[in-house]
Amino acid sequence: MPEKTLHLPLLTSQLDSLGLWELLVALQQEYPSEIICVGGCIRDTYYGRHYTPFDMDLIALHPALVWPVSEWMGNRLHCTPFWLDAERKIARVQTEGLHLDINAIRADTLAEDALYRDFTLNSLMIPLEELIKNHSSLDEPYCILDFVQGVSDLFDRILRTPRTTTFLEDPLRILRLIRFKGIFSLEVDPDTLILAQAALPKLPQVAGERIREEWNRLLELPDLASLLFWCDREHLFGSWFPFLSKLAELDKNFTNPISVREHTLYTLSYLEQIFRRIFQGDFPHAEELTLYLQESWVENRDRAKLLKMSALLHDIGKADTATREESRLRFFGHEDSGVAQAEPFLSHQGWSKREIEYILVLIRTHMRPHGLSSAEYVTPNAQFRFFRQLGEAAIGSLLLALADAYATRMLPMGSLTEYEQFIARWLDFAYSPQKNIRKPLLNGDIIMEILQIPPSPLIRLIMEDLMEQESEGNLHTSEEASQYILRKKEEYLHPKSALKDEKKSIE
Repeated sequence: MPEKTLHLPLLTSQLDSLGLWELLVALQQEYPSEIICVGGCIRDTYYGRHYTPFDMDLIALHPALVWPVSEWMGNRLHCTPFWLDAERKIARVQTEGLHLDINAIRADTLAEDALYRDFTLNSLMIPLEELIKNHSSLDEPYCILDFVQGVSDLFDRILRTPRTTTFLEDPLRILRLIRFKGIFSLEVDPDTLILAQAALPKLPQVAGERIREEWNRLLELPDLASLLFWCDREHLFGSWFPFLSKLAELDKNFTNPISVREHTLYTLSYLEQIFRRIFQGDFPHAEELTLYLQESWVENRDRAKLLKMSALLHDIGKADTATREESRLRFFGHEDSGVAQAEPFLSHQGWSKREIEYILVLIRTHMRPHGLSSAEYVTPNAQFRFFRQLGEAAIGSLLLALADAYATRMLPMGSLTEYEQFIARWLDFAYSPQKNIRKPLLNGDIIMEILQIPPSPLIRLIMEDLMEQESEGNLHTSEEASQYILRKKEEYLHPKSALKDEKKSIE
């Protein structure tokens, strides 16, 4: 048997911190020589990665044992096991700090099973009886079963597939290859890269939800932009993100100092730099922005991830709207074109309606802060309308616009002084008490009674006007609000209302 040894002190300490040693000893006594630890937890702990929840994969040498072992573990961990894939006999036992998957052996022998793993460094195995020998020592090496030279690749940080059909059998493994390279800073074996490139046309066969989950993990990476630049160089973009190939065609037809395709990836890069400044406290309102970015509508998919996806999608409409005016490229309407393309892309992958709407608002309005930043004067009313109209996407729009501005000028982070000052002023307004006014001093019924007018869309406009006036400190009481709308009644009732003043055009 191809046995090797590995020092895995982090594996030992994690099993200890989770209180799993006693459970694993009892499992070995209940099912002697039937259970093998495999894959991710060996790789992760060797590279020093500590995740919560802790992921652990076990192989049951007899497929009929998968469910009994799962129930046995679930009873002792006070949770109910469930099938991840009943057909392939993969069950999960899940607690707050642990994801434990029990898999049926994939072939007749462990050596053949190792060949069915996606990458050699994911095929390493520790028999349970060997695993529990180390429960009392961080210094003792583990006895590893290595059938495909996975230990060597682990040492050399090489990502290699053990079979030529790996990506054809499951094209999603192309995205796993990209993700593992990014997480662990691995080099991809040249033959493996060729196999992945050849299998790209098969990716549309993969369910959209599985693609989304890989995207979700990719978006966690703090330097995703560098990884995607590598994907671009190695021609690994396909149906999982089809827009860069369209932008590449645009770049062939029009010559710019920076291609639109590169601009897209640089926008993501600058956004990630902005995030780092925020999380390090080196940005205006960093504390509030950190909470904003960490908020999520779906578990483990926070706003930071949605903003990064928006950065990748913000200019995809340019490929269909490009025109040349003298020496300049123009992209009139690229925001709406981008929205039209992004919506089916995100829906197919199963992002939630609220997440999709957030991203679409950012695509549709990403040019708006640029116009506001160049205006000589912006009234508080215009600021108020910006935040009311964009809602929860308003802060994201400002951050995306700053990243977009940097990617257009290609300046070092922190050197775009005037634009950063503009963002700081708008963030000051965003987190001021005036901006947070949610209700007007008069409701719709009272407005209709005072002005003696029927229900109509005009009521909403009057209520917004009242909130803007209150935000500027011009109104404080309902009596003042009543006198104000009476004075403006004639303007409200005519098309050229004061609500459409000349300053509104700068929005």
